[in-house]
Amino acid sequence: MYDITTNQIISQTSKCYTHFLQEVKNMKNIPQLYETEQTAASDKMIYQKYEIRTIGFYWLIAELDRKTNTAFGYANLHDDFNAEWGYISIEELLDNGAQLIQDWKPCKFSEAMKMIKEAQGQ
Repeated sequence: MYDITTNQIISQTSKCYTHFLQEVKNMKNIPQLYETEQTAASDKMIYQKYEIRTIGFYWLIAELDRKTNTAFGYANLHDDFNAEWGYISIEELLDNGAQLIQDWKPCKFSEAMKMIKEAQGQ
């Protein structure tokens, strides 16, 4: 038998809804796909970071098509040599266990990489 109350379910649902609203708010500031294609990679603003911390995977989001939830950004699958810019399905990230970093502050790609390297002790 499950040991959960209606209040616990409502509380958890409320937290998920609040989290969802925060994500939507954050997405409004992200440029549409192709909007920054004239900007050098090091100068692109990174608006979101998703990661699967346990295996060292991360994705940095620079542009977003809100209708399809397709993003353009930088993907590093625990391999700096083969990391690359490309198109990313936000839905697939979430389906595969990636987590949006809630306290991420938008910054230039070059600054994001410095922060990531420092956090990794490199």
